[in-house]
Amino acid sequence: MREELEIATNEIDEVIKDKEFKLRQYIDKIQQVNKNEFDYFLVTNNFTETEKDLLNILAVVEQVDKRPEDRIEYTKSNFDLLFYHEHKDELCDMLADRRRKEFDEESFKALNKFIKKNPYTAYNNRALTSHLYDYFKELYYKLNIKNTMATTYFRIQEIKM
Repeated sequence: MREELEIATNEIDEVIKDKEFKLRQYIDKIQQVNKNEFDYFLVTNNFTETEKDLLNILAVVEQVDKRPEDRIEYTKSNFDLLFYHEHKDELCDMLADRRRKEFDEESFKALNKFIKKNPYTAYNNRALTSHLYDYFKELYYKLNIKNTMATTYFRIQEIKM
C-alpha cells in the first residue's frame, strides 16, 4: 500500500510539474503579445459577455490574497494598469505569482465556472485573450489536481480510523 501511494505521489508531482511548465509557457506568450492587443482593453468600453467573464476571472485571480468579501469585480478604473503594454511585465509577474498560490473555495469555484461556461473558441480571435484563457484553464487543472488529491488523502485517513 505504501509503495502504491509513493508511485501515485510521484505521478502527481510529474503532472503538477507539467502544469507549471505550461503555465510558464502561457505567461511567456502573454509577454510577447503586441501593444495593439493590450490597447484593445484600454480603449474598449463595451466588452462582449465572454470578454467580461475573462476580465472578471482575471480580477478573481489578481485578488486571490484578499478575503472574498473584500474583492471587487473587474472595472476599467480598477484594473486598467494591467493592460498598459508598458506594464505587461507586472501582469506577467502577477500571473507567475498566482500560479504558486493556494486558492480559496470561492475563487476555485469561480475559476471552475468560468472554464466550464466558456469554450476556447470564444477567446481565440485575439492573442491576448487566447493566452489568458489558456493560462486560466491550466491553472484550473493544476488546482483541481491538488484539490482532488487533498480530498482523497482525507478519505484515506478517515478509512484508517
